Amino acid sequence: MANTFFTSHIKNRNQESQEQFVKNLHKYFAKKGFVPATEEDAQLTYSLVFSDESDWVSISSPEYQPGEKSLNEDAEGIAKSLKTHCITASVWDSDFIELELFGSTAKQRDSVVIGRYEGLHAPKGVQKLWEPLLINGTTWGRLSEIFNGNHTFIERSLVEMAELVGMDSDSVKWDDEEDPDAVYLHLKNADKKEITLKSAFVQVFGEALEPLGFKLIKGRQPYFARVVNGEIIHVVTYQSESTYKPGIKEFGVVGGSATVYLPKIKADEFGGLFIGGIEYVKPLTKDEAITDAMEYYRNKPNVHKTVNKAVEYALGRAKEMILPELDKAVDIDSCIEYYHKNFPSAIHLNNIERIISGEVSSEGLIFTKTDKYAMLIKRNLERNRAINERNHQYSEEELKARHQRGNEVIKREISLIEKLLTTPDLSARVVAELDRRKKANIELLRAYGLDI
Repeated sequence: MANTFFTSHIKNRNQESQEQFVKNLHKYFAKKGFVPATEEDAQLTYSLVFSDESDWVSISSPEYQPGEKSLNEDAEGIAKSLKTHCITASVWDSDFIELELFGSTAKQRDSVVIGRYEGLHAPKGVQKLWEPLLINGTTWGRLSEIFNGNHTFIERSLVEMAELVGMDSDSVKWDDEEDPDAVYLHLKNADKKEITLKSAFVQVFGEALEPLGFKLIKGRQPYFARVVNGEIIHVVTYQSESTYKPGIKEFGVVGGSATVYLPKIKADEFGGLFIGGIEYVKPLTKDEAITDAMEYYRNKPNVHKTVNKAVEYALGRAKEMILPELDKAVDIDSCIEYYHKNFPSAIHLNNIERIISGEVSSEGLIFTKTDKYAMLIKRNLERNRAINERNHQYSEEELKARHQRGNEVIKREISLIEKLLTTPDLSARVVAELDRRKKANIELLRAYGLDI
């Protein structure tokens, strides 16, 4: 499965306590003009994961996005401030990984690219800079093998590297939006009073969504969620995007539906309806080109001058495009329809054994919760056929072949579901797994404060 995430890993060289380590980070951010804030007032949020098994600390933030400089800027600044090493890991769509090593001086900086990189130059590391980090007699040759190896699952190279430098193998590939063990740093600009995107979203969307039964789930990313008929979960949030334009910030509102039979409730498993970028002019720093930003604004009139105006516009779009779709998903049958239309990969039935064991993330087992599974699968095929015919991109022969393949898929899926329902051992395992998921998810949703 494709995976893209951006994290930094800081060596806690003096093995300081969590409290002291966080204080040291606050000193670094204070030099940049940011002071501690409440979650509601925060302009920047960072999450830290400490490990009892390692003296490395992982750090992530919504600010760490493609095209943004903040990941490496923070790593370089923290390394100098704490007189330690930082390693940033930018994982691009499970194709390649960019590692940046930072020390307390510029001479200690190095780069490594692992995987299928299409650039002209893929650096593989400088031995003398990486060797001091190796533990337990590990040689540079072993680390170099990882940097130069062919990896079927590129994230595996991070785990292998972690073992050689003493990182926690789970934290190094940690990309969860929420982590119950994370320590959160909420910061705001000491000199500016402008409202943040997060605060504006919570205020504007809260006034509109709370009367509809949604409740704000607290966390690094604000999610409004509700549970319908005890089984269906609806979520609305936003995603920050990169415009690569100075002074311009962009976000898109996302809505999704899922059931309490998710393998595990995670932000990226709720499906989604991305309604398009909503742009606004962010506060400009002294290093940003004001003229470029204003020129961009004049040439693109849908860019909003204030965060509030942008969020209010986004709410109008959400009412038109997202909420009506969520309102249709109110039970298992209609949620399957929602998935078929918007997020079909979420209910696939590939590798059923691994789905039942929870190793593969899929809600495909919910087909066993309805006696209309055959009708729903056939209706989805008819919908896809109609789309193919309207597009006029296939010849009659190609359409016929696609229709035939679709019929074969239907037969296989229906046959598999019937097998799950009628084979005693399989049926018992499916029922047990769905019951386990439901119990765990309901417990978590109640902890979030939702009524279920």
